[in-house]
Amino acid sequence: MLFFEEEKISTADKPKNTQKKADLSVFYKKFSDMEVLIREIQQASDSKSAVALSNRLLSSVNLLYRDMKEVLSRYLFSTYQEPPAVLQRPVKATVDYSDKVLYISFDCLPAKRIKNIYDINHTFSYCFGNALDDANSWYRQINGIIPRYREKVVIWYIVHYKKETNVCDYDNYDFKPITDSISSLFLQDDAPQFVSQFFDACEDTNDYLEIRVLPQTQF
Repeated sequence: MLFFEEEKISTADKPKNTQKKADLSVFYKKFSDMEVLIREIQQASDSKSAVALSNRLLSSVNLLYRDMKEVLSRYLFSTYQEPPAVLQRPVKATVDYSDKVLYISFDCLPAKRIKNIYDINHTFSYCFGNALDDANSWYRQINGIIPRYREKVVIWYIVHYKKETNVCDYDNYDFKPITDSISSLFLQDDAPQFVSQFFDACEDTNDYLEIRVLPQTQF
């Protein structure tokens, strides 16, 4: 008589399976939100409301495309690695807009850049990208839609750090996922003909990241 042992999931695979479930949950929520927007567009009472809702739907599609691309890259080309501690807690963001200047603030510093690990970009993108999406949605409910920039802009990153913080060189912070999120929500594209980026830092009482987006003519 032959006996077959039931296949067991190794301890090393459990974080990966947990992350997959989290990915699917996020995608399910995003698709559900898009379905609600589609129904609202179909029931819109006037063309102005329909256009505003369509712009929201387009932003949602752009974010979904970005997130799905990150997930596919991670599962096709890399193995799971535990993300840094800074990425294991929710990231909070605020958004404000005045005189064609977009003000964004995150309550922590970006993660350090780590070579050849797709998981870091993926998790980073979710933490900061989703925080920015939520902050923008909250602002929109109160103040209306922030218009998409049509001219060339400057993205000005300002790293605020406490005196005791071991602050990194600029090139060791991973700003790319944040730039991608800003681009998908507020810009035409993040190519050089549409965007210039500047980096600054200053000592402060707390660690956080400040971002200003403004027309190049106002920089």
